[in-house]
Amino acid sequence: MASPSSFPANVELFLSAHQVSPTTGFLPSPPPDISFKNFEFNIWLFTAKSIPRLLWNYPGEFRKQVDALPLMLFTESHGDLPQWRLAYCALAYIAQAYVWGATVGRPRDEDEAYEEKVLDYVPANIAIPLRHVATRLGIQPGLTYSAVCSWNWHRKFPIVSLTGGERASNLEPIFSFTGTAEETHYVVTHVMLESAGGRALRLALEASKAAGGKDADSLEGALRDLTGAVTKCKQELGIIKEGLEPDVYYSRVKPYLTGLGATNVLPKGVFFRSSPSDSTKGEWIKLSGATASQTCLLPTFDALLGVTHAEESCNKYNERMRRAMPQCHVQFLDSLACLPPVKDYVMANKTNDHLLEAYNSAVIALEGYRDRHFSVIGPAVRLSQAEQWNRFVAERLGDLRPAAVVAPVA
Repeated sequence: MASPSSFPANVELFLSAHQVSPTTGFLPSPPPDISFKNFEFNIWLFTAKSIPRLLWNYPGEFRKQVDALPLMLFTESHGDLPQWRLAYCALAYIAQAYVWGATVGRPRDEDEAYEEKVLDYVPANIAIPLRHVATRLGIQPGLTYSAVCSWNWHRKFPIVSLTGGERASNLEPIFSFTGTAEETHYVVTHVMLESAGGRALRLALEASKAAGGKDADSLEGALRDLTGAVTKCKQELGIIKEGLEPDVYYSRVKPYLTGLGATNVLPKGVFFRSSPSDSTKGEWIKLSGATASQTCLLPTFDALLGVTHAEESCNKYNERMRRAMPQCHVQFLDSLACLPPVKDYVMANKTNDHLLEAYNSAVIALEGYRDRHFSVIGPAVRLSQAEQWNRFVAERLGDLRPAAVVAPVA
């Protein structure tokens, strides 16, 4: 870690030490793997990819297939991160689909003769390898933003580069719960957001470097470029609602992204079985689910621009979201406190009107991005989510009620 108020001599080495790309930010570069090198583990891949087909066309069959899977531990080299991330994503999707089953997302106009209960456990043949892989990656052993978005995409035509202006039409998720256009749009839009955030991250670091070097002109330029890059993030975020049919998203897609223990449907969380022969052995775990609040972009920009939040509830929520981020990225966020503070340099040079205006513009752009973020995941979405949960509970789960506080999720 760099000493206080010093900028790393080799920024690429500093970023790579925290698994952050100098070009794509918190997105993996090169793109995620889409198959296992060891064919033995492709059974996880096939099972996870069968989720949309089995859940909707053959209710009950998905859990039967999962129960029949052998217990395996992932054995790839620890240095092969793309393979470990692929294993994590596949297992997280399988576990989430196993718990919720077909009940939560079945279209309301389909035959209601079949009822599949929500389960409160993950079988040992999935729970054991999922915890093993999650521990290696330093992340929660369940569905997260990384599993759904950051590590769950591939290019249809690989020659197109993210840094060269990737098009959303060239991306698609590796795994899906429903196979709907709404779920694809949700994943792809967040990948595009993270891609735009990669450029903003580079510019924010350039601003910190300029502040450390007491280079007012370079700092002003970096801040003005950062303003444009953060505005681009805001624009990408605004596209999310455009491709989401509310009835489809909130009734079919959203339930699968919900945390296990985030509502009173599963008040204790889920029981991760630790023995294939003894179902009483294991541990109860509460998981956050997949939410855009687990992105590292906003806390990164806050740290580098010196933006703080006084609200205790906001800080507590952010801390909860950090526990669902990859630990390497959490460590990156912590390391930013040791970089030259942009705000301090600007405040020490308030007589430089151009510099002050550039800084204020960047902060205003960040506030606009944050407002757009909460317009997507904030009160309106929480209300829609609560309405959908009330409908779901009334129709599927009898007297159970959603938790009194539903964390904003997008």
